[in-house]
Amino acid sequence: MACSSSKKSESYDLVYDTIPDNGILPYSPFLSWPVAMVHHDVYNLGPIFEDDGSVNGSKNHWVVILECPRANGQVRISMDSKMNPRHEHIGTYIAKVSHYTGKGRDVIFRQTRTVTRTFTVGRFLNKALVSGWHSYKMACDAKGAFKGCQHHLRTVTEGLIGLGWVDARSDAGLTMDEYLNYNYFINDEYDVDDPQYLNRRFNRSVEDGNSPNARRSQ
Repeated sequence: MACSSSKKSESYDLVYDTIPDNGILPYSPFLSWPVAMVHHDVYNLGPIFEDDGSVNGSKNHWVVILECPRANGQVRISMDSKMNPRHEHIGTYIAKVSHYTGKGRDVIFRQTRTVTRTFTVGRFLNKALVSGWHSYKMACDAKGAFKGCQHHLRTVTEGLIGLGWVDARSDAGLTMDEYLNYNYFINDEYDVDDPQYLNRRFNRSVEDGNSPNARRSQ
């Protein structure tokens, strides 16, 4: 188990099957935080370079954010390409607890689901560990990049939908299929002072990333 902390956040590697075994004390206040919204956030980890040096999209990393405004906090849940010491493969489930709310500056796309049945962070973590969401092996592609955060996010969200904790559609009326299979990146042709700059998207499917018919939408 591993835990790192700062004044405003603390991070836990969830590699074992119970909350205490992962170094989280049973009386930790954040376990009782009521979750009000579940966000699907995309972080930009830099450009995807082709062999000829051209750029073809962005390295996206998808995470789940459990927003808890009543506690003025949020928990970021992600499957990261980090060695799992228990299973000795790449893929470590990480819970980052932050004592503030609001979208991160590096988030380039977000879809939100308002909770339909109240649950706490502790109930979510118990569900995750019982369901084995923390025991996920990430796949490695031909270029050596580890993949799987999208599939993992889908698995988690389908579990929450099945429990009736969130709806199948986001607050914007979108299903996961309508936004999850796309590559999102900042387009430098836009002025960075434009308040919509981080919300621009290229409508390019991950499965068909080289399609000449990819079109821009906003």
